[in-house]
Amino acid sequence: MIRGYAKFLCKDCGHEFEGLDIEYRGTAESQPLPCPQCSSMNTKKSHAIFKTKPLVYRR
Repeated sequence: MIRGYAKFLCKDCGHEFEGLDIEYRGTAESQPLPCPQCSSMNTKKSHAIFKTKPLVYRR
């Protein structure tokens, strides 16, 4: 399930980027996204879930 957008932090290069906050295997965890700078999958959310921007649907 897509919960909105969140900021992610790469643990390898330290790059902070924004991406979709996707539920990981039906848990409260977020699925790791590949870093756009170094292509590493070693990423995590950089802040709490209540600070995410909601996903806005357009008609």
